[in-house]
Formats: sequence, structure tokens, C-alpha cells
Amino acid sequence: MGGTINIFLIYTKADSAILLRLLRHLDSLKKVLKIHFWYDDPIYADKEWSPQIVSRFEEADVYLLLVSNAFLHSKFIQQIEFKMAIDRYKEGQAKVIPVILENCPWDINFEAEEYTFNFKELHVLPEVGKPIKSWDSSEQALSKSAAYIKSIITSGTANPLNEEPEMLEEAVAASEAKEDQMGMPFSEEAEAERRAEEKKRGEEVGTQKREAEEKRRMEQAQAEKRAAEKRKLQEVTEAKSKADEDNRLRAEAKAKRSSQEENLLRDRIAAKAETVAVEHTEPLEEDKEIRSGDTADRRKKVLLGVAVAALMVVLLVLFSQNSTQASEELPEQSKMETIVVDEANKKEEPIANEKQKVTPLGAAASMSKPGIGDKYKDGIIFEIDDNGKTGILAHMEDVGPMIWNDAILIHDQLGVGWRLPSHQELKQMYRTIGQGATNSGEFADELYWSATPYDDNQARLVRFRDGNTSYHYNSRGTHRKFLVRAVRDFSL
Repeated sequence: MGGTINIFLIYTKADSAILLRLLRHLDSLKKVLKIHFWYDDPIYADKEWSPQIVSRFEEADVYLLLVSNAFLHSKFIQQIEFKMAIDRYKEGQAKVIPVILENCPWDINFEAEEYTFNFKELHVLPEVGKPIKSWDSSEQALSKSAAYIKSIITSGTANPLNEEPEMLEEAVAASEAKEDQMGMPFSEEAEAERRAEEKKRGEEVGTQKREAEEKRRMEQAQAEKRAAEKRKLQEVTEAKSKADEDNRLRAEAKAKRSSQEENLLRDRIAAKAETVAVEHTEPLEEDKEIRSGDTADRRKKVLLGVAVAALMVVLLVLFSQNSTQASEELPEQSKMETIVVDEANKKEEPIANEKQKVTPLGAAASMSKPGIGDKYKDGIIFEIDDNGKTGILAHMEDVGPMIWNDAILIHDQLGVGWRLPSHQELKQMYRTIGQGATNSGEFADELYWSATPYDDNQARLVRFRDGNTSYHYNSRGTHRKFLVRAVRDFSL
């Protein structure tokens, strides 16, 4: 070697700390030789390696390799740069000095087209390949390795500083003696670095634990919040269902009372009309001769009776109009027949003055009790109680597809009383008037929305093709659109 000696150190980023400790032991060489150490290009495990300045690598006099598991498993040993260093060693252009840092498979073969290379061809440091980390004192191992490196370098120099070899060896020995005196501070410094590193790792572990605990608390708080919101939604839904049921029962009771009052009033009016008609017809049959002399007076009485009957009919109509909306419409009032007077012939021609027959509300229903699948008013019965008095209607047709936020307001589209069915009501429709029966409700083979929530942001559905009840989709979004079959309660 002549002139400046270029030593190129090849090592992984994970071994940076031990490299700096080795350089401290080699630092004395700079005082007796013109040496440059190049170590600015560490190897990263997950990246291709390339030197920052190619000429430094290609013209190095010594390649100092810090061999570890990370080094042997890096991409570097598969690259052309590693082969270039070995080729230059094979050609006698450079030296290769491996330093074994830890237990690793350093003695494996490296195959090339023209040769097979193994680190066992070289003098492996420290002595006989015993890894530095296996020594009782890593500083001692580094010191011995540095001493061998110095001997290799000094033995190959061409006296670059025009010094006698004896003087050079004395200078190196003096530097080594001085280095031995400084061994303890280096060891203490290394120990201090180790403690600092352990402290840093402990702080990192503590930070990670605190972050994990904080994350766990946040997740627990969010879970509790979601559970509370779900309970609140369920309570609101149950309260609404209870209120609807109470309103339905009150409406049924009110409708029943109203129907009874209407029937009673109709019976009274009919009885009154019959009494008036009889009072004015019986004298005509018994006193036919007397009537011929008093026609005008009798006609007035007959007309008065007719007027009274008509007045009673008007009162009945007015009373029906003021009754509750929940009651059913009164059947059309029968017209009472009257006595027709032929003014020209001055004869009275009575028309059959029969008592009108009044059928109370609910009589028709009692004659033919409605059942599942029957059409009633504007819907189809799919659920009815054992008495056949109350139940639930399904709308005659599907509405939609639409998003859930519009489906829950279906009463705005179809009118008061109609509502989105619960999940249970949808299943009942499938079993009674859907594909689970004869499909008299003419349902499509599609998904139908229900008013039953699955969680805070989803609602449950039923697929009428096969009755599958496991579907649930976002009820707050705007892109999920499904069919709606509205329902409403009814009473006979």
C-alpha cells in the first residue's frame, strides 16, 4: 500500500454503536499513518445498498466487514458490490477483514460463477471467530481486534511518512499503551451508553403502556356510550309502541261506545216514527165515514206526523256527523214511506207504511267473520285476534324503493294510521299473506324495510323471496333503498 490508506467499513445500521467503539480503538492509527475511514453508508435491512461515492468503494485498500445476523440476512451480500469486494481481494488489490459481532452462520459459502468464497479463507476477528458479544469483556475483544487490524495495515504500508519501520512500530506500540490506559474510560463510557439505552427502552415501554391504557379507556368509553344510546333508542321505541297500543285500545273503546249510542238512537227514532205513523193510520181504517167529513183536518195531522219523522231523521244525521272519527260510517238511513194525497180527487192513497228495518253496526260482520287474507277497506288482513274484532291490515300495494328515513315517515305519503311495520310484523306477513303462504298480498321477491333497529345506525329487513330475516343495513345513509309495505291497526 502507498500514499493514503482508505479503509471502507461495511456494517448494518443496527450495529452502528459497536462500530463507533471499534473506531475509538483504531483512532491511534491516524497519528502514525495517513488513513481515511469511510463509514457514512450503513446497510438498511429492507433496502438495496449502494455507496454514496462509488469511487471510494471501488478504490478502497481495506474492506472492514462487521458481520452479524443482520449483515448476513441483508440484501448487500446478494449484490454486485459484495462480489466486487471479494473479486478485488482475490486479485490482490485489497484486503478483506471480517469482524464477527455475534453468533451467526458466518462460515457459509458464497457462490460465484468463477469461484466459491467462504470467510474461513480469511483471518476472522476476533481470535478464531469467537464473536465479540461472547467475550466476558467486549472492550477486550475490540482491543485485540483493533491490534490485529493495525498489524495488517502497518505491515502493508510502503513507509508513506518516510519513517523507519522501527520508529513506526514504536509509535504504534506507544499508541496502544496509551489506548490501554484509556481502556477503562471507554469501558465506563460503554457501560454508561448501555444504561442510557436501557433507560430509553424502559421509557419507550412505559410510553407504549400508557398509550395502550389510554386507548383501552377510550374504546371502553365509546362502547359504553354506544350501549347507552342503544338502550335509549330501545326505550323510545318501546314507549312509542306502548303509546300506539294504548291509543289503539282507546280508539276501539270509543268506537264501540259510539256505535252502541248510534244503534240506540237509531232504534229510538225508528220506534218514534212507527208510533207517529200508526197514530195517523189506525183512525183511517176504523172511522172511514167520519174521515170523509173531516179530510182537511186529518191531512194536516198526517203531514205533521211526517214532518216529525223527517225532523228525527235530520237529528240522527247531525248526530252521526259529530261522532268520533274512529267510529265507522253509519249505514244510509232508510227512507220512511209517507201517505200520498191526491189533491185533484181529494182522496187519500196510503202507501205501505211499514216499519223501517234498521240493521245495527257490526251485524254484517257477525254474519261473516273476517279472516286472514280477507280484504277489508283499503288493506288485507294478515293478523286478527281470537274474537275477530281487532287486527292489523297490510297496505294493498308496495311503496318504494326508498331510504329508511323516508320509510319511517310512510304515514306522510299514505295518510294517518299507516306506519312502517316492525320486524315481527314483517315476518307475520310473510307467513300469512306472503311467499310463506299463498302470497295473496302479492309481495315482490325483494327486501322490505322494518321499523326495528339492529343497532344505532342500522335497521332490520326481511327478504320475502325466502323469508330470510338476517338482513340489516344502514338506516342513516342515502344509497340503501328497499321496498315498504305499510300496515295499520283496525277494529270491527
